[in-house]
Amino acid sequence: MDDNPYQSPVLTAVPTSEHRIPQLPKTVFRVLVVGEIVLGVLSILVYSFTQFTLPEPLRAYEEMDSQTAVTARDLILVALAALLLVLILISSIGLILFWRPARTLFAFTVALGLLITPFFGPHVNTGWDTPLEEAASIITGIILALAYYSPLSVLFERPQQIA
Repeated sequence: MDDNPYQSPVLTAVPTSEHRIPQLPKTVFRVLVVGEIVLGVLSILVYSFTQFTLPEPLRAYEEMDSQTAVTARDLILVALAALLLVLILISSIGLILFWRPARTLFAFTVALGLLITPFFGPHVNTGWDTPLEEAASIITGIILALAYYSPLSVLFERPQQIA
């Protein structure tokens, strides 16, 4: 490597037998992926256990909403949500294992989730679950940034053929 003071060896390193990405960033990345899932599950659990804190009109709305007849639209949305859940689990496991298609699948799943969310209609939060949802969203952004724009990104790319 030349003595260019503006070229960072960290950003230009290609993982070979001589250049390896330190274990710590890989571990931190994996912890973030698992943490995002844990925060998502916790937000659902916290919501379930704190619904009683909602004001009566909001509890009545939630009760009325849960007792309406199921429509074809509802079934399509549930099927999409189930597909999204499967995709997020597959892509998250893939990210943990640094499986090459995982970051694209993860990005696609996040985008699909954002696109279909408005079709679920109004949603009531208790306030206690919101910080967990927001933290999970922030971690999702960090995961995407690390998977695409950090030295870890080379782990998701095809190995370069040396001619």
